[in-house]
Amino acid sequence: WNCLALLVEGLSVHVIGSRLVPELNSTGFDLEPNPNDDVEGEGGHLLEDDGNNSNCMSGWKSLQLYFAQSVVFAGLGLALLYFNVLTFSGMMTAFLVSKGMSLSSIGMWRGFASTVGLLATCIYNQSTKHFSLQFTALWSIIWEFLCLSLTFASVFSTSTQVKLALLIGGVLPSRIGLWVYDIAVTQLYQQSVAETVRGQVGGTQMSLNAFMELLPYGLAIVCHKPEQFSILISGGYFAVGLAMLLYGFGFYMPYQRRRTLCEKESSSEFQMV
Repeated sequence: WNCLALLVEGLSVHVIGSRLVPELNSTGFDLEPNPNDDVEGEGGHLLEDDGNNSNCMSGWKSLQLYFAQSVVFAGLGLALLYFNVLTFSGMMTAFLVSKGMSLSSIGMWRGFASTVGLLATCIYNQSTKHFSLQFTALWSIIWEFLCLSLTFASVFSTSTQVKLALLIGGVLPSRIGLWVYDIAVTQLYQQSVAETVRGQVGGTQMSLNAFMELLPYGLAIVCHKPEQFSILISGGYFAVGLAMLLYGFGFYMPYQRRRTLCEKESSSEFQMV
């Protein structure tokens, strides 16, 4: 399977580089930095090279630049999605085994989950053809939260079979929302963040994602008993809920207000002409 996956990955890279985005094969980029250039973020924060090579200062400036972006709440929501064990990961697999599910059944469901994740890329493509990128991210995070509500309901079930049915029945369709939101937010960053600081902002985002992904493992060390897995389920569920609120109220609603204001101003200017 690894050899087959390597073949598919190599073929995909070849098709993307040779047909879809041939610019990726170009090697004519100027990689030498200009010492006279300053880096300015979207929020107007100027980051000057003061000659201080301290990692702490560099990290602090990266955070300042990251929080200066208009899409910061969407990125924070994406990072929160990594604080989740409801992904057929090792911890969830261990829990399913402790409840008597066979490894072959777990492998089958994991395959279904991967297929659903692959389907999400097609759904994203169709969604962006009919709706805006911002709305695509909104419905996807809401969809994931609603699906994981089934999983959260398993916490209150006393029947093992019902608990497992709710757990798997919520996780599988939630993969659509997870992947669509991930792709949509990544695309929002590509469109909203200035090219000169895109790498620095993207690196900060990846660091936040990795940090949030590490937290459930620390929580699992404390709550390591199978009967305590409900704590991890609850933590992941509320993290997705917080991500939904951050995106909806922190990014989407302000974006809609700015869009409405711009449309009114454009309409007023047109009427004056």
